[in-house]
Amino acid sequence: MVLSVSHINPVELHHPSLPSNRICFSVDQPFGIQRLPTKQFACIMSQAAIDVPKGGFSFDLCRRNDMLAKKGVQQPSYRKTGTTIVGLIFQDGVILGADTRATEGPIVCDKNCEKIHYMAPNIYCCGAGTAADTEAVTDMVSSQLQLHRYHTGRESRVVTALTLLKKHLFSYQGHVSAALVLGGVDVTGPHLHTIYPHGSTDTLPFATMGSGSLAAMAIFESKYKEGLTRDEGIKLVTEAICSGIFNDLGSGSNVDVCVITKGHKEYLRNHLSPTPRTYVSAKDYTFSKKTEVLLTKIIPLTEKVEVIEAGDAMEDLYAKYGSYGLRSEEKLRNTSESERERKTATRIIFFLVLPRYDSVLTMSYDYLFKYIIIGDTGVGKSCLLLQFTDKRFQPVHDLTIGVEFGARMVTIDGRPVKLQIWDTAGQESFRSITRSYYRGAAGALLVYDITRRETFNHLASWLEDARQHANPNMTIMLIGNKSDLAHRRAVSKEEGEQFAKENGLLFLEASARTAQNVEEAFIKTAAKILQNIQDGVFDVSNESSGIKVGYGRPQGPSGSNGAVAQRGGWIRLFSMLKY
Repeated sequence: MVLSVSHINPVELHHPSLPSNRICFSVDQPFGIQRLPTKQFACIMSQAAIDVPKGGFSFDLCRRNDMLAKKGVQQPSYRKTGTTIVGLIFQDGVILGADTRATEGPIVCDKNCEKIHYMAPNIYCCGAGTAADTEAVTDMVSSQLQLHRYHTGRESRVVTALTLLKKHLFSYQGHVSAALVLGGVDVTGPHLHTIYPHGSTDTLPFATMGSGSLAAMAIFESKYKEGLTRDEGIKLVTEAICSGIFNDLGSGSNVDVCVITKGHKEYLRNHLSPTPRTYVSAKDYTFSKKTEVLLTKIIPLTEKVEVIEAGDAMEDLYAKYGSYGLRSEEKLRNTSESERERKTATRIIFFLVLPRYDSVLTMSYDYLFKYIIIGDTGVGKSCLLLQFTDKRFQPVHDLTIGVEFGARMVTIDGRPVKLQIWDTAGQESFRSITRSYYRGAAGALLVYDITRRETFNHLASWLEDARQHANPNMTIMLIGNKSDLAHRRAVSKEEGEQFAKENGLLFLEASARTAQNVEEAFIKTAAKILQNIQDGVFDVSNESSGIKVGYGRPQGPSGSNGAVAQRGGWIRLFSMLKY
């Protein structure tokens, strides 16, 4: 038996029985294949002195970078950002702190920005990293928390905000540059978490993040203790932020502090200015003689705020400025210069104040039915909702984070009914949030993808969740979506019909792309709920049934099939300039 030895890492073997006292095997410069008897090779290997690299830091990459630099290769640059954000738990709640400097490389873009973001009345979040990313992420999750509060009627929990934030950041793997310190007080007590741009999290009694975090952490580690009072906590947070400001070039300006306790929050904006500007030029700013500063006269703006509640006034507003979406207008009328000077521009701000999320925008109704759409990720739940409310199909749709909302008026047996529809996320990580929306739903659309067998196999799990957490009289419509892809079908129509029959469900196959049976799915579910009301199955006086008695029949035309699309949102702000 002969063993071949070839292409071994640089190793030296010494054995006196071989023709040469030293045989070298090298990957870079191989001597070919040495064919040795098995016993002889084993003897050599047992007696060989093998040079193994020692452990520790390797400087190979440093030498490589130096070599590349000498050859003129430009090394990659990085962008320096600056922020110091901190948080701690004290005896009554949570205190968050942040500096107020925003930088763009060596340039200070904003000396007094806000880095403590609102998430919920009892939850706030400090953001470090890219300002636009932190603002966008916190705004998105804040809206999701608001939807959740509207539906459940309970205050948001800090762990819910934590789950939404880390799920979103993890999906982008650090490309969304947002490092967050999340703090709040809920029914389970005070909580403080840090969330890194890749989605990893920590739960600590005190935390720091940003380029000034090491300096701030030094203060916390030396002075933090359990059971701090409010004043002691504010003083320690302020000292930690000041340490970051004095030791980090990117951090600076003022100190903002937010104190959150049970049922109360206190936002101390510009609580301290540790580095006030001490030098002011004796001369004001001057411009060259040829610089034209102003060519026209400044017309002062006077602000007029008009509050319009839902009803006839709202319909008049829609009729005047266009249906569902007022556009900002900044136009001067064709008037003479003298008339223009006499006029004062007025900015009219319309606040559309709606008592609750289920208020009427343009029509009254006899009943309001709450729907929930459930099913695996990617089966087309959001596309079905968009097709039903907006009559359009969106080929590329982002994954739903938490829940989305839509509403539409329909006519069932001559009676106006408002459908309020909650589209839920299908990911397993959001199942705990989704379950809270089962309560108070009169109808559910259980959706699967006819081209993906696993989505059909998971129906039993979704149905079990729905019947465990929802009203026992909830009407459920089973929808096999993507019927336009029949050539890729993995689940037959007969299988869907059999599952629906065995579990007492309504059934339809539909296509969000072509709109086939989309209208029918929502309308048939509503008709079944209305029939149950007439048969006395539901107690309409109990809102937990998912049914609310409305305010009578609508006035004016209702459009096709008595339907008026309405997509999301409860408070909208429209601003115009009038002259």
